[in-house]
Amino acid sequence: MSGLASGGVRSTTHQLAPPGSGIAIASLVLGLVGFLIPVLCSVLAIVFGGLGISNANTRGAPGKGVAIAGLVLGIVGLLVGIAVLSGNA
Repeated sequence: MSGLASGGVRSTTHQLAPPGSGIAIASLVLGLVGFLIPVLCSVLAIVFGGLGISNANTRGAPGKGVAIAGLVLGIVGLLVGIAVLSGNA
């Protein structure tokens, strides 16, 4: 009867996932959406990406790679958006 606590009740333990960085995830999502709504979402992705990287460096928060990806997508989305809006695409 392994896995049963006293009284015949099965005991379970749940392992929680480590907390992620909401700012880094927001940067990634906005970076992806920035290809649909170029200027606004791309600028926000760049700002949140910078904040996410800063949080990871100073506070040891997780999600530095996600923040970098959001930052890069934001920059690329902004450049593509500017090119499309100026008619040079």
